[in-house]
Amino acid sequence: MMLAPVVRHADFAALRIHGVRLRSSTLRARFVPRDGTAVPTLRLAFAIGRSFGPAVQRNRARRRLRHALVVAADRLEDANRGMPEGDLLLSCSPRVLDLAYSSLVNECAVLLAEAALRQSTNARPCPDVR
Repeated sequence: MMLAPVVRHADFAALRIHGVRLRSSTLRARFVPRDGTAVPTLRLAFAIGRSFGPAVQRNRARRRLRHALVVAADRLEDANRGMPEGDLLLSCSPRVLDLAYSSLVNECAVLLAEAALRQSTNARPCPDVR
């Protein structure tokens, strides 16, 4: 599984319009499944605004979330569970900075598993907006 950033404005708009909402105690996410990519990819975007705190805290939260998602994705792949392919927009509360790292990894694993479940059951892939 490869992680990549969401870069294009059209992809952010698709997340906002077509995204399926996912939630845990400290994390909120929107997920848009994508099919037909050559390499299985989960593209990440973060929505952590100024109300979260100073830039140092926002950047620290992004780094913690990114690393926790990588660890959670590895755990799910090792357990032979399906990994979601698509775009994931994450936002969080300031409590994520005080949360134990193992708890953060567990919350990320729950979000990824729920995204994979939504991808395989009822969510339609978003048309490629160019």
